Amino acid sequence: MRVGLSLFLGIACFANMSCGSVPQPFRPPEDSKNHNEFLLAPNSGGVVVERIQGPVGWVGEALSEAMAKSLRTRGIVASSKWANRRSKRLVASGFQQLHKDRVPELVMKWSLLDQEGIAIERREIRTSPSPSFWSAPTPGMFHDVAETNVRVVSAWIQPNRTIVKPIVLPSILIADVVGAPGDGSQSLARAIRLSLVAERIPLDINAAEYLTVIPQISVTNAGALEDNVRITWLVRTSDGVTIGHVTQENKVTRGQLDGRWGSVAIAIADGAANGIADLVRTFANRKTSSLP
Repeated sequence: MRVGLSLFLGIACFANMSCGSVPQPFRPPEDSKNHNEFLLAPNSGGVVVERIQGPVGWVGEALSEAMAKSLRTRGIVASSKWANRRSKRLVASGFQQLHKDRVPELVMKWSLLDQEGIAIERREIRTSPSPSFWSAPTPGMFHDVAETNVRVVSAWIQPNRTIVKPIVLPSILIADVVGAPGDGSQSLARAIRLSLVAERIPLDINAAEYLTVIPQISVTNAGALEDNVRITWLVRTSDGVTIGHVTQENKVTRGQLDGRWGSVAIAIADGAANGIADLVRTFANRKTSSLP
């Protein structure tokens, strides 16, 4: 069981390898994870949640990612970034419905499409989010909207699923960052903790069950004026089994990282945290689904 899990997660996080340009190295290109047929479990197509149409771009993306996360907490393989040949597609448009006598509603029109693009289900779902949702939405508000919608949508994807076990995420321990030039060891350790907290991954050094994130950094000569920086984040169980890794790589101007890393550490941590969080959630989902 662990071998299969390790292989799957290793494939999934390979997509985080990327090259970018200074001053934001290590950020994966916007579309680098899309439409990859090999990033979901081969025997389970799952569902890809496409960007919600109607709201401005980043709001539509945030809503689709919140939906994918809510589906994953119910043990459904889901992503807003990855798909394979067997994946169903969850598409939606959303708009604000104004009323004279009550607060505005968010109207979501959902369609679940099979692998051939044929509609399996269509449904309109109305919610009344917080008034500030319309001007300054927060991750918590996206989560609340997603939870309301996913109660209906999840029944389409797995209609025979009657018992949903709660998904409990293991805590994360972060090993010391070694091998980084300049103040990278301190800056990167601090930044990855903040980025994982933003992903709602628990960091509890006293937890009974935990995964360890082990950063590995190498800097090699890439020519007369550049260095190649490679950072690998290994994720291991408490008994030493590697369940996956996230790798980031880029060329930087020689000496750029010899002093304070500053915003570079934040960019690296933000890019890595999303992949690490996906590994943690997938591990927790699979462990929960294997329980009697």
